[in-house]
Amino acid sequence: MEARRQPWSVKNEPLIGGLAIAAIMVAIFSATGWWLAGAEERTETARQETGRRIVRPARAQMVALRSAFGAGPAAAVGAIQEDPDEPAAAAILPLDALSSEAADYAAGLPCCVSIAVVVPEEGLAYEFEGDVTSPLLSVAKVPIMTMVLGQAIEDGRELTATESELLSLMIQSSDNEAAYSLWYAMGGAEAMVALFESVGLGSITTYADSWGSTLASPLQMASLLAMIVQGDVLDEAARMTAMDVLSAVDPSLAWGALSGTEGLVTETGVKNGWYPEPSGWSLNSLAYVAPDDGAAYTMAIFTQGSAIMSDGIATIEEIARAINEQMLLRF
Repeated sequence: MEARRQPWSVKNEPLIGGLAIAAIMVAIFSATGWWLAGAEERTETARQETGRRIVRPARAQMVALRSAFGAGPAAAVGAIQEDPDEPAAAAILPLDALSSEAADYAAGLPCCVSIAVVVPEEGLAYEFEGDVTSPLLSVAKVPIMTMVLGQAIEDGRELTATESELLSLMIQSSDNEAAYSLWYAMGGAEAMVALFESVGLGSITTYADSWGSTLASPLQMASLLAMIVQGDVLDEAARMTAMDVLSAVDPSLAWGALSGTEGLVTETGVKNGWYPEPSGWSLNSLAYVAPDDGAAYTMAIFTQGSAIMSDGIATIEEIARAINEQMLLRF
């Protein structure tokens, strides 16, 4: 259905599908540091707009990322504290330290691309405009998935049949009605803010009736997915569910950040987003790659301003191919 190909839309009422929701659930995941108290007040509203991209006034995200990865799995989902026994803080390097080809290609584009690669086992991240925020589009379905899985853990239960069905539709078919059902069930915008802050990834900008309009950066998204893959924010069963769902996306929707891994890596997953705006197509791609004999890594590539959708896909895949080539050569 064409409606399922749209990454987001503003709606006045939730589409709840098979879930009976009397009111927005305010979920506090206290066991692992998820919290909602005062989330609305903590939501970042001040932002500086440059062209079509939203740039944070300071690189506070970088500090948050270093804290999150420097704190280790136990602290990543709770309060970040200094501990001399924990690994060193993450080093965030320019993309050309990993792939000069990808960095040069990105720098030569007329507009607009932002990139992040996170290698959690090595405590490294690489970025090109990685802290620039823009609408997540359907990539926002990954944190929604994380909230659903986390709530089940907090409740001490498995996913319900309805939750499992909606989760699969939301990720594998990019179904927006399923996303809205789960978004409202988990607490909506406030819950999304709480998730990012609780895992040490800083603040995001959210909108009550449009999950796809959420503003976050490639560094934040690649880092969140890295925490999922590493098991830092979910237990093992939930982690495997997340990775399995992401690995089974409809092939027609699985373009993007996995370019260059075909036939080389069997354990991969991706979630993409796309939307035709007046100034051109916006396309986002978020993926994980877990080589058999090397460290897993995640990648987020966000683009805006492509004249046609296929141009945006080609841009993302050219960058991803160069990055994946360098990453896989290391193992």
